[in-house]
Amino acid sequence: VREEILMKANIRECAGVFILAERPGNPASDTKTFAIGTQIEMIEREIKKSIKTVVELVNKDNFKMMQRSRVDGIVSSDGILDGLMVQEFLSPGVHDIIHQIITNTVGSQFYIFDTKLDGYQVSDIQMAVLKHPSNLQVIGICRDGQSLLNPSKEERIRKDDMLIMLAEKRSDFRAVEQDIL
Repeated sequence: VREEILMKANIRECAGVFILAERPGNPASDTKTFAIGTQIEMIEREIKKSIKTVVELVNKDNFKMMQRSRVDGIVSSDGILDGLMVQEFLSPGVHDIIHQIITNTVGSQFYIFDTKLDGYQVSDIQMAVLKHPSNLQVIGICRDGQSLLNPSKEERIRKDDMLIMLAEKRSDFRAVEQDIL
């Protein structure tokens, strides 16, 4: 939590920081993670340079508190294992799919894109994706901080919405977007 340690770690020159919970099983660790995340975000504003900060949250009940630190990403494993076990029970093979997506080693990955396609229906984008030579799929929309997975085909993209895509490469979506525009 000490600024001198952050400076020794060259915080002013880094592109990003991962803040892991001090004690992964202890929800009290979230308080220290919050303090470090907040401090990095304040340094970011002071030096006027983006420092992407992703934190590990122990207890999902502390999510709102962690959002106040203004970090860029919050990852909580709280409840994920339970949900994954249920999904694997109901649909054997789901674990392998999730593992592929989170490893970044083989196949496609999830990407979230800002977009200029406001006003277009999801079906318009899906049709353009089908016609494009790249392998990608529309998975959902990020709207007002919420993820809408598998949205209605009639749903229209709003200003400031972001698209959730499954793609082999980040650049694939930009090419489709240009085709649509």
